[in-house]
Amino acid sequence: MKKKILFIIDSLECNGAAKSAINLLNEINYSLFCVDLLILNEQDKFFYHQLPLNDINIIKTPEEIEMYYQPLKKSFFYYLKNFQFKPLYYRILKIILSKIKKFDMSKIQCNWMQMLSYFPNIESDYDVSIGYNEIYSSYFCAYNTSAKNKISWNHNDYNAMKRDVEIDKIFLKKINTVVCVSNDSLFNMKSNFECENINWKIIDNIISGKMIINFANSKEVDFDKSYINITTVARLVKQKGIDIAVEACKILLSHGYKIRWYVIGEGPEFENIKNLIQLYNIENNFILLGKKTNPYVYMKKSSIYVQPSRYEAFCITVEEAKALKLPVVYTKVDACEDRIKNNFNGLLADIDAKSIASKIEYIIDNPTEKKRYIDNLYKENSKNKIIEEFYNILF
Repeated sequence: MKKKILFIIDSLECNGAAKSAINLLNEINYSLFCVDLLILNEQDKFFYHQLPLNDINIIKTPEEIEMYYQPLKKSFFYYLKNFQFKPLYYRILKIILSKIKKFDMSKIQCNWMQMLSYFPNIESDYDVSIGYNEIYSSYFCAYNTSAKNKISWNHNDYNAMKRDVEIDKIFLKKINTVVCVSNDSLFNMKSNFECENINWKIIDNIISGKMIINFANSKEVDFDKSYINITTVARLVKQKGIDIAVEACKILLSHGYKIRWYVIGEGPEFENIKNLIQLYNIENNFILLGKKTNPYVYMKKSSIYVQPSRYEAFCITVEEAKALKLPVVYTKVDACEDRIKNNFNGLLADIDAKSIASKIEYIIDNPTEKKRYIDNLYKENSKNKIIEEFYNILF
């Protein structure tokens, strides 16, 4: 008899966790499992077309949850009409918190915890429910589902997120297993809950290499081959270090390298980054392409992939670049050595523009070394191990 699994994800917007969930859903053996997917926020369906729609059942998002994510005007009248003044208060608070530049994660946690009591429970008889994102889907999994086995996925550096440990101690009492995506992310999270009786697991984000290559080959883009083309795929947020990349680009140009650096993604730092590009007068060399449903066609055409992050737990775009056999320059964030073996399949740089620029220069100036990195990437394949680790936590 097939095991019944409920996957809960925050949204299908353009981010690493959503991409990771889609990759995993595309690799599951559906002769063994019956999978339902609940998408809490259906406003953004950026990755919808990549879901295995013939194999999974997407369940309708309850109206009470849907309204929390609707534009304020629509949710305002809904809550007012139903005399739900407390949810209205928390909906307005959500907007205020999202506008604060240095938001307090504990307030986000409290806000969502309050809303959970207004949301209906998912009463179906699931064997396993999986909250595939921190806070929103994981809290919903813990408090609003009745599965025998509840799993919470942690994709980020717990300490960097500055979550409220006391809130999470209560939440974790309702969870059977916590999955972290790297040794460092597990260590950072586990150090806050030494006395808690929790089943901890490390499972890397799975990469569907076949799907990535199929998308990469689905169409052609024109990059000027007279330039050395570099790509970065990331949300335009401080964490991802795109401002550092702009500085590195300026250094490379001052050293005489003919490069074009393409960044794929959107985010709240867009204007700041655009202004920095204009300040350095490098608009022709550092190009913001915006959000793309298929970034792989651009990645495939580039010579080097660069990830200039300030912190990460598991950077899925680095793994995607490796699947496309691109030499990678990655900053020395937690768990970076789990992704890139320095001077074996790429290079690790300090989290500053000079170091990143020098590593890019090394790859450009040493084509034999670049070929060696690529050759080593062809030898890697950990997908089967990851999917087996996933199956193990379901039983």
